[in-house]
Amino acid sequence: MNLDPKLAEPPSVMALSDVKLPQLSQLGDPLSAVQGPPSNGSGGGGGNGSGCCGGVGPRLDQASGPYDEGNVFRPGRGGVTPPRAIYDPDPDYSDAARKAKYQGSVLLWLVVGPEGRPHSIRIQRSLGMGLDEKAVAAVSTWHFQPGTLNGQPVAVES
Repeated sequence: MNLDPKLAEPPSVMALSDVKLPQLSQLGDPLSAVQGPPSNGSGGGGGNGSGCCGGVGPRLDQASGPYDEGNVFRPGRGGVTPPRAIYDPDPDYSDAARKAKYQGSVLLWLVVGPEGRPHSIRIQRSLGMGLDEKAVAAVSTWHFQPGTLNGQPVAVES
């Protein structure tokens, strides 16, 4: 806390002293590995919304959203194992990056389907100079051992 700010700002949120706030041990990201209250909505068991069991919205399981052919699960939660790349060639360099001797890492988000193929590939951290497109093109060719839940292949975000 800065006791001598250069530009003082008065409190912008005020409440009556008789307002009773919930006394919870932990607050924060409901998708965090460290869970606070048992439910983040009207549901129970860690559900976020009206569902339960870690589901988001009306879900009744550990799934976190829609997938073209089912549900997408988060690895490490509720016994979901992460997918493992079994064919993962490196991306090519773009001509612009090669000429500029530019390198770095592109961070991608994707869903590995129960068949072991990547879907819904999105760029999380861009590098530019054509390297993002090369990374997406390379990952599109990858093959994975799919993630599992109770021994069955499931779609897992990665």
